[in-house]
Amino acid sequence: MSQARTPQHRRPAMALAAAAALVAALVGGGDTPGASSAGRDEALAIALAKRGLIADARSVVWLDVPPFGVVRAASQSALAFLRAVPGEQEPHDIYLVTAKLSPEGVLLRTGKAFNLTETSAVDELAPVAGAGWVAFSERNMLGDEPPRTVRLLKLSGEAAGDDEEQWSRLERVQAGLTRLQQTGRVAGLARVTYELQTAPKQLLLQVQDGKLLVKADGEQVVIDPLQPLSVPDSMTVEVPPARRPGNLITWSVDRVRSVVGSEAMQYVKAIAYTAKDAIRAEQEDVTDNTGADSIAEDLGQETLEPATREIPVDPEIGFPPPPLTPWLKRVLPGEGKWNAKSDDPFIHTLPGLPPTFVTTFIRGDRRRQATRGYIALWDPRLVQLNMMAG
Repeated sequence: MSQARTPQHRRPAMALAAAAALVAALVGGGDTPGASSAGRDEALAIALAKRGLIADARSVVWLDVPPFGVVRAASQSALAFLRAVPGEQEPHDIYLVTAKLSPEGVLLRTGKAFNLTETSAVDELAPVAGAGWVAFSERNMLGDEPPRTVRLLKLSGEAAGDDEEQWSRLERVQAGLTRLQQTGRVAGLARVTYELQTAPKQLLLQVQDGKLLVKADGEQVVIDPLQPLSVPDSMTVEVPPARRPGNLITWSVDRVRSVVGSEAMQYVKAIAYTAKDAIRAEQEDVTDNTGADSIAEDLGQETLEPATREIPVDPEIGFPPPPLTPWLKRVLPGEGKWNAKSDDPFIHTLPGLPPTFVTTFIRGDRRRQATRGYIALWDPRLVQLNMMAG
């Protein structure tokens, strides 16, 4: 007969069970996306409203659902996708919002909201979400055609294309920082666009067995987010290529503008250009730069030469007009004098008439002597210029 365990024998087993329970409580939690509670969605919409975003609480989908462990709830942020507008008269966009939730799923703090679409002529509809992906359809605001475009966003990030492999290290860093600013993720979001060949009367998106189910009238298309390019002939698929960053200055300006806004950026540019102008003015005063060398280079000359004004045959024509009066005391050769373009083989001049085209330059800033403007005139009786688009 076995001897009954004493309290001393039970302590290790009880301690092991307690440790296992503690680990489960700290680390536990599901990863499968699902429906969120109405209270959490409403709280998120109210928090975004304080930032000026009018969110549709019914459109909120969470990629993580509680219960969470204490460690996970404290160290990780939950991701939510929703439909919102920055103003009452604007179309909806899809936003990615980071949030802190309690282990029970109560909204504790709302993080950043990233506009993933930012379109002005398209209204995005409510999203659906699966494990690591979200999809939504969009309606064109410029016509009455029903929705026919579906977009899939994957958290796996943008795949490096053939062109991106040829980028410099600086350009790759720029692209990563741009994605981080736009989506909150260095890798960004992988984007796939689907478009039905014919616009259906009704388009419905659902999640079925972890895949995207597209219902278009009587047709059903199942899209596997792991193989997003495999679609039937009734649907086209497009993966936008990675956009190569511009030069460092323009890229930096764009990044600052996205943070402070376009209006504030105009003030920043005004201050920067004013400072730049003041520095150049001091440089011109020190070096006594009148702009003569740069003007001669613009005109294709080694040194500035005085221009000869041709007097029109008929004084009533009035072309060319009288010379311009320079503003600066130190007048450069040819400044304000009309220079005839009669030696150009592509410009026809009729016998007995003044030249068809005349040009000159003039400086208009006494503080910045090197700044100048170029003027070209033509005889409207011989040349007619019309505006063209493009």
